[in-house]
Amino acid sequence: CTACPPHAVSAEGSASLSSCKCARGFRGDAGAGGSCVPCEPGTYTNVSGSATCTPCPSNAKSQNESSICQCTAGFTGESRVGEGCVACEADTFKTLSGSDACVVCPGGMKANAGSSACQCAPGHMFEPNVPSLRCSGPCPCTPSVGVHAGSIRSNAPGSVYRNNQRCEWIISGADVFVTIASFDTESGYDRITVEGFDDAACTHGRDFLSSMSGTGPAATFHSNSSHLRITFTTDGSVVRSGFTATWHTTIKPAECSPCEAGTYMDPANATGCTACPPHAFSEEGSASCECAPGFIFNAGAGGSCVPCEPGTYKDVNGSGTCTPCPSNAQSQNGSSICQCTAGFTGESRVGEGCVACEADTFKTLSGSDACVVCPGGMKANAGSSACQCAPGHMFEPNVPSLRCSGPCPCTPSVGVHAGSIRSNAPGSVYRNNQRCEWIISGADVFVTIASFDTESGYDRITVEGFDDAACTHGRDFLSSMSGTGPAATFHSNSSHLRITFTTDGSVVRSGFTATWHTTIKPAECSPCEAGTYMDPANATGCTACPPHAVSAEGSASLSSCKCARGFRGDAGAGGSCVPC
Repeated sequence: CTACPPHAVSAEGSASLSSCKCARGFRGDAGAGGSCVPCEPGTYTNVSGSATCTPCPSNAKSQNESSICQCTAGFTGESRVGEGCVACEADTFKTLSGSDACVVCPGGMKANAGSSACQCAPGHMFEPNVPSLRCSGPCPCTPSVGVHAGSIRSNAPGSVYRNNQRCEWIISGADVFVTIASFDTESGYDRITVEGFDDAACTHGRDFLSSMSGTGPAATFHSNSSHLRITFTTDGSVVRSGFTATWHTTIKPAECSPCEAGTYMDPANATGCTACPPHAFSEEGSASCECAPGFIFNAGAGGSCVPCEPGTYKDVNGSGTCTPCPSNAQSQNGSSICQCTAGFTGESRVGEGCVACEADTFKTLSGSDACVVCPGGMKANAGSSACQCAPGHMFEPNVPSLRCSGPCPCTPSVGVHAGSIRSNAPGSVYRNNQRCEWIISGADVFVTIASFDTESGYDRITVEGFDDAACTHGRDFLSSMSGTGPAATFHSNSSHLRITFTTDGSVVRSGFTATWHTTIKPAECSPCEAGTYMDPANATGCTACPPHAVSAEGSASLSSCKCARGFRGDAGAGGSCVPC
């Protein structure tokens, strides 16, 4: 027997191609060898063999390949048979598409006619907590509303599933649990996918839970969202016994819940809280968002939060302007504080200014750290970032420090050789739309990232080494991690190691913790390595000779660099080395 064309059906015992008809939800003339084209969204056909799709009635809609139309949220009626959809009465609501009845708002809540939700206080989201099962496709299904438990299956008992089908079951309610019983599908081709979503249309806040194919034991899934979707897709070849599943939701009354921190209630999206835009924040129960410290509102940039420019800062939430840093202080892009430059100390973030380190003391890094006395009788001018070494030698303070920026927890330190960092408080989850940095400086920096849990592919931990405290030179990429994974230890060959944690605007998880330590080593003067020299303009490090030039260890100036054998030129005067 020959299979009918894709998306076409025939009765048992059919004798010719002309017996094949396009299935419900498709249009065309399969019996004449034509293709079956899916009905577009907003249209349907509920009979096999239809040449056209029928537009949905007013206030009804359909998805692609639909054999029925469903009344939109806020409307009820049997739209699939052309009876139309009528608006829910005042002070009643209907959250989902379908023919379900409208429900009276609880506790004296109000609602306009045709509402999909009852009205809550500003910054609060209406959660109807009315469980429902909706389904589409040719698989067996009995939709339900108000029922807290049920079962689904890919095909009738004792049969096998069909080829070329797509079935969806969407379970909505408080705390949705689904158990997929042991399953049997064509491995790699016929697949069961389980996902959570923040909205009933399954378009926002996707939380991927599992994708199964082949055979396997029973497995239970719990959605942190209010809507769980099971999708079953098959190809055009082998069929098997499929799967069964049971589901249940927690019984919970309708309520108004405050929007979580980092979200707000957008009047245009009354069915759910909306994540704040990048670099903005909100407290729990907020009706709007405010720009975070280090960012200001710019209506000309589409109403977004734009960073304060380098050399300025903003240390408060909400509206305001970026303030210039005090004298001898600096800031990076998007800063909430200013820091005293190297060689100066003080709490510049509160406007007290920065004062120069006294003679024979030094301070290598930006920040409010105290100046340190030069060891071993070394000398230093007032306002120095390093003690004076013999010509051709580099000063290495070897003072460990932890500096940090961003909203993640952090306690900066200087002179401490070990510590820990974390993306968020214990027992909590990290925030959306954030960037946090930790820079650990010292001799031989080691960092161990403990087992981590972030949104895979979107929220990322990056570990890098750098030659300078500003993390602009000599980048040594060590790792970039996302998703979940075991503990891992990293060692920087440089004197500065930076950990960066960035998140997007959707899923949040438990984040990560890390420990770090540096080797205890006194300040010292080290000779510049061969091939480098001490440039007076770069007293914090030795400078490499020009390409193809060499120098002896401990060289004190550019003039010590000479073109290597096989090359000609005057490298010591800044010239190039040209090959012979």
